[in-house]
Amino acid sequence: GSTAFVDSSGNNVALTVNGNAQISTAQFPFGSSSGLFDGSGDALTMSNYPGFDLGLGDVLIDFYVRVSSHANQNRFIDLRPTSGNQPVIYTTTDGQLHFFANSGDRIVSATSAIALNTWYRITWRRVGGTSRLYINDAQVGSDYADANNYDASKPIIANDVTLSTNGLNGYMKNMLIVKGSGFYP
Repeated sequence: GSTAFVDSSGNNVALTVNGNAQISTAQFPFGSSSGLFDGSGDALTMSNYPGFDLGLGDVLIDFYVRVSSHANQNRFIDLRPTSGNQPVIYTTTDGQLHFFANSGDRIVSATSAIALNTWYRITWRRVGGTSRLYINDAQVGSDYADANNYDASKPIIANDVTLSTNGLNGYMKNMLIVKGSGFYP
């Protein structure tokens, strides 16, 4: 498949394809394609863009995902430059959805919340200092009192900062990152 992933936000953020990440027409929740990642070194990395310095304010990250295997963790987005306090959204090998920040898991869903080969809409939002995690618009886990300064500059989509075997094994569509609002534009 094609490897021409495009930022459609109007900000013209450069996306770099790592591994053999590609556009696939085999699976998609709407439209006619999605990103396909094999879980081992595949990722989309982005150029340094000040809009990803999320700061202390409200923020929204929203995307669709279809996991093909829980053999390893499935990292959906990692905002850490190397390690540290920046957010990471991922599943563990038992299908639990996690929001990691400030060196620990802050919000955790029930076991098997993310079943294999099923499309889900995942949303993390911080509004008024409270972070919440959603699956298909239903909140999972507990509220997290979130006063962290998220100063990420280069998000990694579908993997972690090491581009290791903790990458997404499956499909992803329409990653949306909104700074300054926890709601859809």
